[in-house]
Amino acid sequence: MAQTEDIKSEDDVISWQIPEYRGEEKTKLWYAVYSLIAIALLTYAIFTQNFIFAIIIIFAAVLIVIFDGGHPGMLDVAISDRGVMVGKEFYNYDQIADFFIIYEPDAGVKNLYLEFKRFAKPALPENEPNRYSWLFWIVNFARTRFSIPLQDMNPIIIRRNLLKYVKENLERTTIPLSEQLTKLFKL
Repeated sequence: MAQTEDIKSEDDVISWQIPEYRGEEKTKLWYAVYSLIAIALLTYAIFTQNFIFAIIIIFAAVLIVIFDGGHPGMLDVAISDRGVMVGKEFYNYDQIADFFIIYEPDAGVKNLYLEFKRFAKPALPENEPNRYSWLFWIVNFARTRFSIPLQDMNPIIIRRNLLKYVKENLERTTIPLSEQLTKLFKL
């Protein structure tokens, strides 16, 4: 874990762990409401003979059940002079357009946001099998922003280190709408 003191050189690495995904605690009422919505959408898809939409609804429901059934694993995050690594995905600084930090501990928000240049493709470790590299490419094809929880990390140190390599977007001062909606709907 990184110390909360100043980073001494470009070779230093700041690292910490984050949960693989944010699991919101859901009640039985949540499952009932979302089940009714899914059944209504599925009925509509079948009635309008939109079978691709029906498959998407079924796929989304299965994913929700799978991810809600377990506890998220932990991912290592590392910021170095070469780039940012999240789990097995590595992003060079030339793939990152800018970053911003939302740090509001009273509201429970302590996140680093990386904004990517168009079509940023993560580099996988050389010892990883390439049979899944196409999946990383598809997942990251449309990704333009990545949210990284800061946990107990000092945002000043993270900011100071990233400013050496990437510009900061000072206009972004609130949580992105997509993340607000995800939290609201407990997805």
